[in-house]
Amino acid sequence: MNSIWEQTAQREERPALKENLHTDVAVIGAGMAGVLTAFLLRRRGVDCVVLEAARIGSGQTAGTTAKITSQHGLVYHGLIERFGEAAARQYARINQRAIGAYRRIAEENDIDCMLEERDAYTYGLTDAEPL
Repeated sequence: MNSIWEQTAQREERPALKENLHTDVAVIGAGMAGVLTAFLLRRRGVDCVVLEAARIGSGQTAGTTAKITSQHGLVYHGLIERFGEAAARQYARINQRAIGAYRRIAEENDIDCMLEERDAYTYGLTDAEPL
């Protein structure tokens, strides 16, 4: 089954690289993480290039819903068990800052990406005690 991203995004094919490039940083992969990394580097004045073996937005990005969240219940549980509550809180703060950064990038650059804030819920398929 194809994701809505694969069904609706128009990703034009790009020609293969035919010459050598000289750059300070090569970002490997033109998925969401690679493009965001290159964007942030360029904003700081770093000369960089994004290299992709397939198509822009293929790989992991092609199958994603592009949901940005800090609701990672099992991750927090594992962090608390392995590193303590302070580490889990730090992870939560960093994720909340990232969500704010995405919002600012979209607003400051007038990016029409349908970014919306929505409530999130976690539920189980069995009756079990909470972790």
